[in-house]
Amino acid sequence: MEQQQKTLITLTFFLALLGITLIVISLATDNWVESNPLTIKNGTSDVDHSRKSDVNFGLFRGHRILDYGFGQRESALTVTCEASEGVCVVYPDTVTLPASEYIHSVLYNVVNNTNNINNTDSTDDEPLYRKGLFNYGFWVTSIISAAFSIVFGLIAMGFAIFNICGKPIETITGPMGLYLWNGTAFLFALLDMVMFLTLFLTSLQKNFLLQEDVDKFVLTEKTNLGYSFYLVPAAVVMYLVNIILLVCSGYKLKCSFGSEAEKVVDNGMILY
Repeated sequence: MEQQQKTLITLTFFLALLGITLIVISLATDNWVESNPLTIKNGTSDVDHSRKSDVNFGLFRGHRILDYGFGQRESALTVTCEASEGVCVVYPDTVTLPASEYIHSVLYNVVNNTNNINNTDSTDDEPLYRKGLFNYGFWVTSIISAAFSIVFGLIAMGFAIFNICGKPIETITGPMGLYLWNGTAFLFALLDMVMFLTLFLTSLQKNFLLQEDVDKFVLTEKTNLGYSFYLVPAAVVMYLVNIILLVCSGYKLKCSFGSEAEKVVDNGMILY
């Protein structure tokens, strides 16, 4: 039975490693959102299927090629946020106006002709996506959750090694620790997935372009979640499988010292 437990705990080590790797890759890649916007013909409601555009971006940066009707224009993208305003924008490097100034100009309807920013009148109840903005809270929570999932995944790996190679005395270093750290990593990975999915469904799927580009392209049904996002639910599954393996190993949550600890104390010795 003890050998079976060690085998299953060894599996939790490698699955936690895989979960961490998946989240790291998702953060490092720029394909959380992928889109092929269709250009709207000038003065009509029809779309021009001959115009090819391609956009992809992640939590920090991205790349786009947009065809406004007179040739493709390529630019790098950066996700920029104004925490004080609670909003973010996917900002192309082709715009000379600093992103923070652009955000304020959109929020407060300031027309900046020098930088060719053509802001339209908007009301306070207009959805953020119509302004080319999205919620800062969802975005930052997604990043923080991913970071904590990595941290607790590493802790779970460390405790797995300790349980395989050593003889844990305290509850937190034994079964409870294995459940706790894997469970916490699972919850943070799940929160990461839920936060970004909510952000996508409420804003990014409807529009991620600047305010002046909203009516120039059709994004509905042309914008999808990319592979970078799907690595997160895969990590969620890895941590969940770890918890299931711990249950299958026969490890139970006990809030007491083990018999091995009592034996050591009886001999007048303390091991660290």
